Amino acid sequence: MPKATTRTKTKAPVLVITTRAELESAVGQLAHSTTEKQRLTAEMEQEITMVRARYETPLGTLTADLEAITAAAAEWAARNPGEFPANRKSLALTHGTIGWRIGQPTLKTQPGWTWDRVLEKLTGAEEWMRFIRIKSEVAKDLLLGERETLGPDALKTLGVRVEQAEPFFIEPKLGTVATRQQTATA
Repeated sequence: MPKATTRTKTKAPVLVITTRAELESAVGQLAHSTTEKQRLTAEMEQEITMVRARYETPLGTLTADLEAITAAAAEWAARNPGEFPANRKSLALTHGTIGWRIGQPTLKTQPGWTWDRVLEKLTGAEEWMRFIRIKSEVAKDLLLGERETLGPDALKTLGVRVEQAEPFFIEPKLGTVATRQQTATA
């Protein structure tokens, strides 16, 4: 079995750009690195796809076998409750233990009922009102939609402010990087 590799985060070198020419060079390097990253990512994804394809059939067969054996064992256990020790829901065997696990209790509606109908029934009588949950929350979308009408003073009174980020971006011209590099190396 191959040894697991340890991932280490590579620290980006400190780069100071002082001239337009250095900026042009840096954006060119960014475009080149972006193209190389995309190429390596595509290569990695292709290898991952090939590995998945290689294991998909045998794993599918094993999964089907496991499901068939589990279903058959559950059917046997249902037909043979006397094999289980008194007051036990599990049976120890040579190669494992079979049994039923008690899950968490959940509520389901009765046939013909919906949760809306249950809510109607609960609201119809005062003694059932404690089973109704009312959720209050700030309608942020409405406040944002009316921020111009309300103005910053009204928003401040409510204890909120509008923030809008203005992140920096670089959009490299990826198609031109390979051409420039081929020209430069020729």
